[in-house]
Amino acid sequence: MTLQLPILATFAGYFAVMIGIAVVRVRPLREMSDYVLGGRQMSSFTSALSASSSATSGWTMLVFPALAFADGAVHLWTVLSLVLGLWLVWVILGKRLRRYTILEDSLTLPEFFEKRFDDGTGVLRGLSAVLTIFFIMIYVDSGLIAGSKLLETVFGIDGSTGVLVTLVAVASYTFIGGFLAVSRTDVFQAMLMLGCFLALPLILIGTTDEPFQGLGQDSDFLNPLTGPGGTSAITLVFLLSSAGWGLGSFGSQRVLQRFMAVESEKKMGVSRNIGAVWVTLIFLLGFLLGLVARPALAEAGILGLVDTESVYIVVAQEFFVPVATGLLLTGVIAAVMSTADSQLLLGSAIATDDMPLIKRFAYRIRYEYAAVGMLFYRTGVADLPPGGRRWDIEAPTGDWRGLTLGAYGRVWLGRLMLLTIGVTAAALALLFPNSIFNLVAYAWGGMGAAFGPVTILALYWRRFNFWGALAAIVAGTAAVTVWQFTSGGPWGMFDMGIAAAPGFIAAIPAAIAATLLTSPPSASVKERFERVNPVRLGVPVVHRGTEVTVLDVSRGLPGGSPREPREGHEWVVATLRLRNVGGRPGESDYYHDVEFPFAGERGIVYDDIFAPPDTSTPLGSGQLSGGDEVTGDVVREVHREESNLVLMYAPTPDATRYLSLEK
Repeated sequence: MTLQLPILATFAGYFAVMIGIAVVRVRPLREMSDYVLGGRQMSSFTSALSASSSATSGWTMLVFPALAFADGAVHLWTVLSLVLGLWLVWVILGKRLRRYTILEDSLTLPEFFEKRFDDGTGVLRGLSAVLTIFFIMIYVDSGLIAGSKLLETVFGIDGSTGVLVTLVAVASYTFIGGFLAVSRTDVFQAMLMLGCFLALPLILIGTTDEPFQGLGQDSDFLNPLTGPGGTSAITLVFLLSSAGWGLGSFGSQRVLQRFMAVESEKKMGVSRNIGAVWVTLIFLLGFLLGLVARPALAEAGILGLVDTESVYIVVAQEFFVPVATGLLLTGVIAAVMSTADSQLLLGSAIATDDMPLIKRFAYRIRYEYAAVGMLFYRTGVADLPPGGRRWDIEAPTGDWRGLTLGAYGRVWLGRLMLLTIGVTAAALALLFPNSIFNLVAYAWGGMGAAFGPVTILALYWRRFNFWGALAAIVAGTAAVTVWQFTSGGPWGMFDMGIAAAPGFIAAIPAAIAATLLTSPPSASVKERFERVNPVRLGVPVVHRGTEVTVLDVSRGLPGGSPREPREGHEWVVATLRLRNVGGRPGESDYYHDVEFPFAGERGIVYDDIFAPPDTSTPLGSGQLSGGDEVTGDVVREVHREESNLVLMYAPTPDATRYLSLEK
């Protein structure tokens, strides 16, 4: 195909915008937390669109409209599964995963597993890292093939060159800016994808003489209860396969990363709703495009000449002027890049922080280096060469054994891993080309089955232990792999497009059985679990005969106070009810408001002892006889930006109970 200058110019402008966003919006990357999670400062709007667009890919723009084009309304089940799955993953995992990873200071899911289960062996972290990178390479492989197909169709560029061009385009801005650059470009790309999917079907409807011609003649084509091909009713196997698209969301680490990075737990509800609306519109419009493309292509006389996975590209070329075609085709690039960049960044972070050998190199002893050109000098603080850059501090004089990188050096190591994973995925795409659908189905379903069940159980089951987590990961991965590469079987049970559902069905019983047959987790693991999952407001906690209930929480003092809180702080008042439920009449239990400090996710314990502000019923101190109760207020000065605030009830050194102070 002849090179079309207007389309090429549009593509060049798009890439310039991507690089511009990465350069202009980049912040200094001094720590791995900046590179991997953007310092946990992502806004609700950015997190919503970044998570949602990261859950899509070239498959969304190329394959899904093709499925609707070929089979009709039966693929509405896929839409339902994806929308419901992404909404539920925000509801079920979002807040708890964010709390836990902040408490455990975890940047990646493999690191979270290691700390959640106190795994001193490194087995969980290492296995999770290997499987994650394996599935990431497959997913990046699919994105490179999708980009290559676009470049080949539009510009006539051969497949091998197209793969390399796509890799360079994706890796460039990801390399520059890390997580924040990826997330902010995701917002731009999400809006671009939505605009393209909005324009294409609506313009086809407006310009085609009979945009729905023939669709009503075949009742099965528009019947969601008729299976693909219209030959029979949908089956349980088909429904389980469709459910796999939603279940895959629970193990999609690039989506889970966005939960870890949100700046405030209070904004997650807004993010969830924005993301759900975006995903719903994207897939419904993609479905509509697949339906109306058939009459439009038939009217143009080229219906039989179209490769189904190229429906989007052909429609954009045939019915629009070159400049508009270029804009519409950038939507495909946006879908490819919004996923591939997130996968590359995730893979580089996990390779650097979680792969056993690389992690050992990166974290052993911290040194200071100065970079001059391409050379690294080991130096002291005072003799940093002109133009040098401090990479990390504290190097034992004269000791070069165990040479490692510090925090800033690990950022650059992460960038090196990004390029390594990208090049490996490109090699796979060139040596073992496959269909976009098969690659995406295995990667999405495999990661969902491997990490979805274990993440859910880790956040909701206190008894869940190391052996249960290991069993879940192994069983889920094995099941999805067997289903992916097997066909036939009784009732066609192995003929699933995506096998996340069998992976879940295998992983959950395996996890429960392994957990119950082995020792429970340690007391410290259980206490951290309770810190992340505090008792809800109004629910009592009983410890050694004393029942404690948080009845209400308010911010500020209606009646005023003897002094104003410090700058950036506010008064938080917790109304408590204490009841002696363990003692007999006449037996007393001592209490004091010093026993009830507050704690938040900023890592601060608020237990200041000073003359408290005036309240109507201060708790103070006293004694409770058996059966007696007292109600009073505990007041603490808390930072205004504090969230996930809890009350710590620690009457004895061996036990702490956590009660939520969030309404």
